[in-house]
Amino acid sequence: MKLKARFSTTIDMGLFEEVNNISKKEKVTKSSVVEEALKLWLKRQREKELEKAYREMRDKDQRLAELSIHAQAEVL
Repeated sequence: MKLKARFSTTIDMGLFEEVNNISKKEKVTKSSVVEEALKLWLKRQREKELEKAYREMRDKDQRLAELSIHAQAEVL
């Protein structure tokens, strides 16, 4: 069994009611609903970071290619 940490947080009442309703409907704890939501949020954050890094790499590669074309044109 994985170790669990306990913490307290304050959320909007509407959001709390949604979490409460989902936990009852799915017959799981509110903690498990929140844990799953946090996992999904963290995954989305990592995907955004990767997407940004790939865009930056693409832009650098594009600039390098343009510099190479200009340098090649000067040589010829």
